[in-house]
Amino acid sequence: MGKPKQNPFQLPPEPRTGRALIRWTLFELPRLLDWSEGLTRGRILVLYLRAVPWILLLATGFYILSLMVLIIWELPLDFPAQFQPAVVQIFMDSPGFGERLIGLLSVTGWKFAAMLALGLALGLAGSLAGNLALGLALGLAGGLAGDLAGDLVGDLALGLAVGLAMGLAGLALGLAVDLAVGLAVGLALGLALGLASLVGGLAEGPALGIGCFSGWAIGMLRLPFYIPQAVVGLIRLDLYHNPYRWDAGVRLPIWGARRRLTEQAFGDPETGRQFAEFLLEYRPLQRRLAAAILHAAHAGRWRLGPLEPERLTPPSVPADQPAYAPGAGWQRALAGLRQDLIAARGQNQISFKRAAYDDFSRKLNAFRDLTLLESSRWNRWYLEALDAWRSEAAKALHRIEDQAASQESIAVNRYRTGTPLRPGDDQAVFFGREDLRQNLAREIMTAAEMPLFLILGQRRVGKTSLLNFLPELLGSGFVVVTQDLQDGRVESVPAWLADLRRLIADKLERDDGDWTPPDQWLAAWRELREWLEGIGADGGRKLILALDEFEELHGYLAQEPEQGRRLLAAIRSFSQHQNRVVLLFVGATPLSELRDPDWSRYFVQTQLFRVDYLARDDALRLITEPVPLRYPAAVTERLFVLTQGHPDLLQRLCGQLVSIANKKGRQAMSMADLEEAVAVVLIRDTAPIERFWNEFCRAPACRACIEQILAGEIPADRPSLMRLEEHGYLVLDQGRPRLRVPLFEDWLRKYREGFPATEC
Repeated sequence: MGKPKQNPFQLPPEPRTGRALIRWTLFELPRLLDWSEGLTRGRILVLYLRAVPWILLLATGFYILSLMVLIIWELPLDFPAQFQPAVVQIFMDSPGFGERLIGLLSVTGWKFAAMLALGLALGLAGSLAGNLALGLALGLAGGLAGDLAGDLVGDLALGLAVGLAMGLAGLALGLAVDLAVGLAVGLALGLALGLASLVGGLAEGPALGIGCFSGWAIGMLRLPFYIPQAVVGLIRLDLYHNPYRWDAGVRLPIWGARRRLTEQAFGDPETGRQFAEFLLEYRPLQRRLAAAILHAAHAGRWRLGPLEPERLTPPSVPADQPAYAPGAGWQRALAGLRQDLIAARGQNQISFKRAAYDDFSRKLNAFRDLTLLESSRWNRWYLEALDAWRSEAAKALHRIEDQAASQESIAVNRYRTGTPLRPGDDQAVFFGREDLRQNLAREIMTAAEMPLFLILGQRRVGKTSLLNFLPELLGSGFVVVTQDLQDGRVESVPAWLADLRRLIADKLERDDGDWTPPDQWLAAWRELREWLEGIGADGGRKLILALDEFEELHGYLAQEPEQGRRLLAAIRSFSQHQNRVVLLFVGATPLSELRDPDWSRYFVQTQLFRVDYLARDDALRLITEPVPLRYPAAVTERLFVLTQGHPDLLQRLCGQLVSIANKKGRQAMSMADLEEAVAVVLIRDTAPIERFWNEFCRAPACRACIEQILAGEIPADRPSLMRLEEHGYLVLDQGRPRLRVPLFEDWLRKYREGFPATEC
């Protein structure tokens, strides 16, 4: 693996030369402050000696500039024959700067103003120390000014000299940053003295005060640096060439910088991200600009990769810039949109893929509308990126529809296999469970003290699908929070509790879901319980905490049985002493089979609900209603007999029959078509049956019992027989046990020997 790409905006860690030290003093003061804290006096002295030649050169330059201006300003008095008599007379009669300037304007008119403007322009176009001095000199020479050098420039040079002296003294004493302070004081002093001399008609006290204030303002706003930076920014400004790269003290806004830099970050997200990181690290005054650029770069990354779910992540906005932070609702919608896209891309069946992309497109439009409600400081970039996503989503949906039209000319395949059903897309294939819904709602609504509610059923019979439809089935009086304990985030008891709190907070749209529980289980549960008790009544609705695959939790409790027993006792106590929070455990294992700790000991008042196979009427509806195929009565009856209403097996067979109908181009199904579907479905990896054999019957005793049943014998192992019967895998046929679902028996006769038994 190659080295990570270095940020091109990275700055050196320290000033290595005297010139660099002076530059840091002028333009990198925050870094100089941080860096100088760890310096020794010896190190400071070395740097001082390196900086002395450059400081002397700078001071000499200002001195020469003062002399040049002084000479130029006094030329009409020293060489009167070379100038107009009117100009010479003005300089002889007017000692003050203001009087001379008014006189020059009255005599030379636009020529003086034009030459002065040209000189200033030449100064601003170049560097401050070089071209600016030359430009000012040319401007003054062209304008034929007077004794400004004796007043303003002389005092300015004096002030700068004082400031440089203060800086050198501080540097020699070990305070590196005093050089910057000295320069600032010197500039203020020079401007104060110069401005005081310009307003000759005023008293010296007020004039000096005005000068000091003006000098402080100019120094604070860094106008000698800002003005040329702003002018150059009008000519060229991009991510690589801008004042923020060279100067950490830019306080005033550069005209158009935010707009131009964010536009470039949107077009070049990687460079924009690197520049924003540079601002966050080195430019404390530009954190707001960095946040805007981060948004633009992040949205640009979205735009460059439409329909790539890994790009749908929230932007990393600095915590100290709340005005640029997206709302919690926007971030939740973004996370949901990402999950929907992942689910859509993972669909293999064309009808489900089309439905998933259609649903994603609708939610993408809704997310764009939600983005419109976010801050105008940053939402425009995401709107443009989302428009690109909407365009690509429409194209993808159009391609899928064309593919579906060619593959599904007879009927849309609405059946789903391998994944739980969900409201909306799978409403057409969700049948039954009305009695379970009514019983569950009645028990929850009428219980004075909440027992533990336990939903049990075999693998792949629709328990998770029932949970997905539970909010719709129960109505608005309930808030259902479903937690999958097989989720990778749940890897311990504290992680389980933290994930549960996060899910509850998200469902209730609260912002206090982030929580790090203590390692001690009982203390962690106590904190979660207190948090639950502190949640408001939420309109009188009951909160149902549905823990799917709850047996996974037993594995964590068994690692420390004593802690596990105390935790189960605390959960039982909480459940029994309130009736607003409902604990609903969903799985395939009765509590009596969970030992050490013994769950049945603590939840003696468990209210049990069983999720079984579909009743005959519901199974026949599942066969005939979702798609317009024509089944002879014998075929539908055979389908029910083979599956006994097992939801997953029935969905698999019906889905395969739709594929056969589309392939053969006819709606009428026959018994031969059913046999063909059975041959395709009943393979080695048929999930419900393979899980029964390799998970439920993995122990040698259970497998020996199955072998006897397949041989037509009555097993002698009563415990194994009772367990098979309790879980609903066996029925009695003329006093002899047999497997309830014929397809189970067919699969076992064909494939069981390919999977050796293992000890529990």
